[in-house]
Amino acid sequence: MYRILYVDDEPDMVEDMPTVMAEQGLEVHATASVPEALEWLGSTPFDAALLDCCMPPAADMSMEKVNFGRQTGIEVARRMRKMNATLPIAMLTVVTDPEIHEKMREAGVGLIINKPAEVQEIADGLRTFVRSRWLGFGYPDLSRAQNDTERLRILQQISQRAPDLDMRVVHELMTEFLDHDSAALRGEVAYLVGRSGKEVLA
Repeated sequence: MYRILYVDDEPDMVEDMPTVMAEQGLEVHATASVPEALEWLGSTPFDAALLDCCMPPAADMSMEKVNFGRQTGIEVARRMRKMNATLPIAMLTVVTDPEIHEKMREAGVGLIINKPAEVQEIADGLRTFVRSRWLGFGYPDLSRAQNDTERLRILQQISQRAPDLDMRVVHELMTEFLDHDSAALRGEVAYLVGRSGKEVLA
């Protein structure tokens, strides 16, 4: 289960998001406090952060710098990026201005989810985003493969990077494919696990 740090100033969202995301297989730690979020980030390993773009500034933020709250999420992303250079950061926003989106990316945001968004859309986006960051290249997302031929091609791409994979990726692939009906897929995953050099508990 992926662990997500969620920051939003809306009390209902902070209260509801952990429950609805748990139903999607995501463990969400939610807070409306920027200082608390940064404290958690410094003490707890997270697979990704999900931020609301428009929030009231924290006490130590310049009102002018964050445009009276309209870009607080961007400033939080900058701070998180300084704390953790590899953390996947996603942004929820109603903003569609390309210039603001570019500021988000410059701050370290890798995924922008436009509001309104369904729970399933948010969860699927976060899973794909986290998985792609683990793999470290492109979006070789197995869930998008239409057939076993495409799945085998993607697994072969992943095998080329096997020694660099996070152990969680290797374990996830084992769980998903070692009992697959396709002998070719089973064989490719077994080869990938062997190349990874990692001891993975079944």
